[in-house]
This record gives sequence, structure tokens and C-alpha cells, in this order.
Amino acid sequence: YLQVSSDVSGGTKAPGGFALTYFPGTTDPSAAIPLSVQGANAPDVTVALVPAPTVTISGRVHDVDGKPATAGQVVLVADAASPVGLISARAAVSGDGTFGFRNVPAGSFVLRAFGPLDSEGYPASAGLTAFEVPGQAGKEVAVALQPLHSIRGRIRFEDPPGSLMKPSSVRLQALPAAWNQ
Repeated sequence: YLQVSSDVSGGTKAPGGFALTYFPGTTDPSAAIPLSVQGANAPDVTVALVPAPTVTISGRVHDVDGKPATAGQVVLVADAASPVGLISARAAVSGDGTFGFRNVPAGSFVLRAFGPLDSEGYPASAGLTAFEVPGQAGKEVAVALQPLHSIRGRIRFEDPPGSLMKPSSVRLQALPAAWNQ
């Protein structure tokens, strides 16, 4: 399936105006038609974006002390239950804690914020908030950062030496059970 969007992105300068559109030119995911890709080349496809209202979402990130964050980033992700599909965009947190996203279509979203990086290059704090568009369009979305904690443990491979799984190929990441938690 092919999904086309009008560049949901960080910043608030350019207007939007197009809904999330699926091939062959519908906003209804159930009416989308699958594409067949043979080999390395995809078929020549044209999709006309469907005009629709979009909004600008702006807000402020507060650090663990409740003050405006002076650095960090925010990630806007469509909630898994939202009909808008797979949308994800990043924006930097400015020195006064503000951020913005433009061209956001109607739907359910989760905003994840990350504070400045620690000495090892990892965020020391994070937070999230869930909201609806257009329900909060034109309103400030606030995110409060909370300190992050370390998890330590050991991975033990029970397969015999020389198996397909190599310890160096394992990467771990702690995630919430749901994006809106």
C-alpha cells in the first residue's frame, strides 16, 4: 500500500492543506489498493493528494523542575488507534521550551519529549502527552519531563556456540506497553 502525506514536520512557517491519501487517491484506508513491486523497481504511480484542513500544533516542554526546557526534542506520532496512519515528525525544543509542528491532519496523536542529553549521549528525562486534532488546534500542548532511570541486566544465550544469533547483534530498548502511557 502507498500512503502519501503533506509533510508533517517541525516548525510553524508553511501552511498545509492535504489529507493523508492512499493509492489510488482516497483518504479511506479500507479503499486503498495494494501495489505490486517486482524486483528492485516499483511501478510508475501517480497519486493526487486530497485537499483537507490541517493545523499547526505548538506547545512548551517543561523540565523536571517545572521550568521551560532549554534544549531537547519532541516527536509527534500518530496514535496506533488513529485513522491517520503512520505519521511521525521531529522538532527541536527552542531555548524557551517551545516547539511546533505544521500540516497536522485530524486524528489522535502522542507527543513524546526528550530533555537534553547526558554525558553518555542519552536523554536524562522524557515525557509524553496524548491529544486529539483538531480538538487542541490553536492551543498550547504542554509536556512535563520526568527523570529517566537505568535498567541493568544480563542476556544469556543458551544456543550452542556458532549459532545464528550473535551477542553483538542484540540491541535492547525499553518502551512503554502503549505509546500513550
